[in-house]
Amino acid sequence: MKEVLLPELTGRMKTRRVVFIGEVHSRSSHHEKQLQIIQALHEAGFPMAIGLEMFRSGSQKDIDKWLSGQMDDDAFLKVYYDNWQIEWPQYRAIFLYAKQNQIPLVGLNIPWSIIRQVVKGGVKSLKPEDSAGLADITCSDADARYRRLIKDAMDEHGKHGEKSGSKDYVFDNFCEAQMVWDISMARRIAGYLKENPDKNMVVLAGGAHSWKRGIPKQLSRIADTSLDAAYITLMPEMNDTLTTGDVTPEDTDYIWTDPWGWLDIGD
Repeated sequence: MKEVLLPELTGRMKTRRVVFIGEVHSRSSHHEKQLQIIQALHEAGFPMAIGLEMFRSGSQKDIDKWLSGQMDDDAFLKVYYDNWQIEWPQYRAIFLYAKQNQIPLVGLNIPWSIIRQVVKGGVKSLKPEDSAGLADITCSDADARYRRLIKDAMDEHGKHGEKSGSKDYVFDNFCEAQMVWDISMARRIAGYLKENPDKNMVVLAGGAHSWKRGIPKQLSRIADTSLDAAYITLMPEMNDTLTTGDVTPEDTDYIWTDPWGWLDIGD
């Protein structure tokens, strides 16, 4: 591994259609890094939209209204908290920069009711209208590395009081829910890129989604010959499961440490 400075990193990112930047949702330094990358790419002329795990695709009209000035900040905050539980100040600078520079924001997520149902009873418990293309998902298909990081993600969600009813998460169900998230967000990314061939995308999502075994893997699976889905991944160190000591090129292209340091995993 070697350290890479931001100008060189920006040049490499510009050659990809999708840039995944992972995060631990509650860590301010991760959002500062994300904003730094977005600013660098925008200033370099990268024609981007920003894909957001934090918003459901069904909230897209409200996002667009806020960006265009048709919705005031107070109303938009209500939409934000209807979608996401992490405090607004964690993401405020990113959203305001996008609005100031008219960078499209794209909701990637699916209704929480679907995720909660999978967490509660697994994919098999979904209604037919909600399970299209998802019925064959099983956590047994995930490799040990994926399952290990999903366990960390499960623990992180638990810190925010997100439980399945009155019980703690069942691991296999939570793992299936993560896979549903990965597949659904990959579909949304692919759909947006097909509809907007002049745009690339920076994706902001939790580390369990952003690493190569998450959304990027599913995006590669569903992309067809008409879609350039070349991507690059940037991940933060995450607890004991993704660190400079054990990360591999199969996990991410770059990893960073707090407070600073981009490391190229391939070198």
